[in-house]
Amino acid sequence: MEENLIKTYQCEKCGHTTLEEVMENVVQLSTVSHLDESGCVDYGEHSSQEGDVVQYQCETCGEPVRAEDGTIPDNGEDLRDALKFRVRIGQCAEKSE
Repeated sequence: MEENLIKTYQCEKCGHTTLEEVMENVVQLSTVSHLDESGCVDYGEHSSQEGDVVQYQCETCGEPVRAEDGTIPDNGEDLRDALKFRVRIGQCAEKSE
């Protein structure tokens, strides 16, 4: 079984561990679960189609993940490489202590 690299993520700014994907030009589909007399709509399940990844960031503070060269990953392969780099740096720092 392959390692889940998301488990290695920790925000460099705030320390939280939940990563989110930011997209633009997205088509979002939502089920309408309730509509009241005033026109207020409540939504249930939703899904997204199409769209472009802008960045991956900390869900808590919005700090973007950065690659070794300082760029911000906008696809899964670059995110993988950025997280692997961060793990290598962390392991190197632990060994030098």
